[in-house]
Amino acid sequence: MISGPDKAKVGSSVSLTCSAETRPDCDFHWFINNPLSPNVEAGPVITFSATKENEGIYICKAMNPVTNIEAFQYKTFNVIGHASALHFHSRGVLMLMGVFALSLPVLFN
Repeated sequence: MISGPDKAKVGSSVSLTCSAETRPDCDFHWFINNPLSPNVEAGPVITFSATKENEGIYICKAMNPVTNIEAFQYKTFNVIGHASALHFHSRGVLMLMGVFALSLPVLFN
């Protein structure tokens, strides 16, 4: 079972906890969106900052080290709100702003 919030406000700290009732205790591995990708964290708890990049399906793989039996658990996590009022879609906009800022002394002298 994965416990923790399904959603959180941008910038808040989020912890998800994976648990399984087995003896001996399981080894836990976390994945985001794809259980075939490299795991992002090991251990029963994953902690991260709520950002749009961290939205998705969190997958916990619990494996009994004696029997090698694996179980997968899934939880969808969403982010509420926006990180900033200013969002630039390209580096070109930032570059133009920099050129303009550097040109101000030339324009007004």
